[in-house]
Amino acid sequence: MEQNGLDERIHDRGGEKKVRFYWAATPTLLPVWWNGRLQIVRWGNKDRAERKLPPTGWTWEDSVAGGKWSALAPSRSSCRRLTGSRTGCGSN
Repeated sequence: MEQNGLDERIHDRGGEKKVRFYWAATPTLLPVWWNGRLQIVRWGNKDRAERKLPPTGWTWEDSVAGGKWSALAPSRSSCRRLTGSRTGCGSN
């Protein structure tokens, strides 16, 4: 938690500690299962650090399946989201 700077995102929900991930947060991070490991990764390109990506944090699965992102060699991952909103997700 500390190495990713997540301590300030911890909140108590009915006596159980949860970590919140929001698009509006800085840095913008997401927990994902990728290559068989839970990893904390950069979410999207809102800071426009990567010139090849649009300044967004999401896409439609159909656009990936349709090849729109193929030049970037995308790989499948999953974000375990049990609660969420348009601006973020958190493990419930």
